[in-house]
Amino acid sequence: MNQEVKPIEELLADESFLKYCEGDEKEKRQWEERLRENPVLKEQVAQAKRLYALVKAELADVNSETEKFSSLLQQHIAVTGGSGEEAKVIVMRERRRRWMWAAAAVVFLLGAGLYFLLPQKAKAPDQVVMNDIKAPDVTKATVTLANGERIYLDSVGNGALATQGNMNLVKTGNGEITYQPVLNGTEGKLQYNSLQNPRGSKVINIVLSDGTKVWLNAGSSLTYPVAFVEKERKVAITGEAYFEVKHNASSPFKVTVNEMQVTVLGTHFNINSYADDGNIETTLLEGSVNVKSRNAAQMLSPGQQAVFNKTGLSLEKNVDVAEVMAWKNGFFNFNNASLKQVMQQLMRWYDVEVEYSGSIPPVQFVGEIERGLNLSQVLNILEKNGVYFKIEGKKLTVMPSLKQ
Repeated sequence: MNQEVKPIEELLADESFLKYCEGDEKEKRQWEERLRENPVLKEQVAQAKRLYALVKAELADVNSETEKFSSLLQQHIAVTGGSGEEAKVIVMRERRRRWMWAAAAVVFLLGAGLYFLLPQKAKAPDQVVMNDIKAPDVTKATVTLANGERIYLDSVGNGALATQGNMNLVKTGNGEITYQPVLNGTEGKLQYNSLQNPRGSKVINIVLSDGTKVWLNAGSSLTYPVAFVEKERKVAITGEAYFEVKHNASSPFKVTVNEMQVTVLGTHFNINSYADDGNIETTLLEGSVNVKSRNAAQMLSPGQQAVFNKTGLSLEKNVDVAEVMAWKNGFFNFNNASLKQVMQQLMRWYDVEVEYSGSIPPVQFVGEIERGLNLSQVLNILEKNGVYFKIEGKKLTVMPSLKQ
């Protein structure tokens, strides 16, 4: 598979890409074919399209506002007896000023690690942060062995951590957890381990005994066999996980999430099953998967998402893969997200408790923000929507104004 990747800036300078953004049918067909073959490029293109839309929207606003300004100025000149040439000069000066403002906004956008701006509904004055919380810089994950022993991964060195049957549990130099066969080891009964990645912890990744790779988001867990010895490879998760399943036609890989099961042979997919979100979302990046609930089943193609909740199982087509995979790539992604949805992401990542004070406006957030920022830096960006925050220890209070 061609894994071509283009920087965002290069895409925005590509005439073919710009025609694709404008809806050119020929370019659309060509780009869609490329994206079907390359999910990595698909993420880059989705981000570039959003930035292109931002620039276009900003400049449209510039033109709209300038036209309003021009109309008002013409009315003023008609009353005061000023010259039309004077009006043209002032209008052009105003247009130039507004365009420079739009360009500066885009430069800020790229420099701050945002792919598009959050809606500007209110200007918030700078707030002095007395307390702050850093983004997770270590993994606080633990592995619970079959005998009940718990291993804290942040406090152990690299190398073999435990031997179970014919498998060694190993921590590598880059912090990855892997299961490796023991030379002359004896295969025993089926044993299960559990990897828990709590709130406020870095993303952790693990390589299972069959070579399948799994990444766990904060506030998530994975339960799995030490060695796959049955006809089916079965694991269970809570929270959010991304899988790259090792192909094995004779041994299907099955992921259980509450009342739902995902069956695959070899493929890349993401499952988001946080209890406070209310949905279990399975998004396919590559290959194919079958999602099954008690009363329904759905086969997915790349770019599709199965959503399971109390109303049943449904299919979403043409899902924004970049948005789904933002957590693994180091970003928060807010796509018309409600305040509650935004706070849920911050709560898990920074390990804070969120309280709401007073009447909070029903704002929506659109944008990507680096997850490596301190909590106060993220909040300063969000405050541009007219919602304010106060950090007290591990408590984050959401307020309708700074006067509280």
